[in-house]
Amino acid sequence: MAQFESSNSTVNATKHANMTTAYNKTINGTLNNENRTLCRSCVKAEHRLIKDLALARDEHAQAQMLSLALATATKNHEASSADFNHGNMEFQRIKQESKDKLGKITYTASKGEFEDIVATAQKLHPAAVKVTKAEKDMMMHRDEEKSTQKKYNIAAKRAKVADELVAAGQREEKKACAGIGLPPRVAVPRSEEHTSELQSRIKSR
Repeated sequence: MAQFESSNSTVNATKHANMTTAYNKTINGTLNNENRTLCRSCVKAEHRLIKDLALARDEHAQAQMLSLALATATKNHEASSADFNHGNMEFQRIKQESKDKLGKITYTASKGEFEDIVATAQKLHPAAVKVTKAEKDMMMHRDEEKSTQKKYNIAAKRAKVADELVAAGQREEKKACAGIGLPPRVAVPRSEEHTSELQSRIKSR
């Protein structure tokens, strides 16, 4: 009985050994098969490229958002600057008008002439309040524009780096998948094309 069990165990061991050898051959054949190796390399390259494409997409979306925000900040700065210039010109006009009237007045002037000088001078303070507020708004929008410009510059550089990663990934994928016969991938527009599109959108706002 013991001899039978020993013999049976030996047979089983031989069977498992044979299966182990067979699986090793299959694994080695799969790993060393030129077509399968090429396929695995292609898949890895595609996965890396997809990751790079997603990163570039997100970086350009962020740059686009900041570019539009910069356009808005610039317009606000320009508008507030125009308001300040207009308000300052009005203040200077009233100031000069008061100065001219005061310079022409004499002790023989009528009460109405004195009242006219006072009325003109009373316009100075409201005009000064208005131009002061306009100046504060102009400085605030100027700072916003500078801050947004700085953020956009950083985002644009990140997008450019992402573009370079995509270009390198496309070259790597093309090389890895050359022998498989895959259809050509949709071309990725250059950053210049993306920038032109953003500029056209900004101008249309």
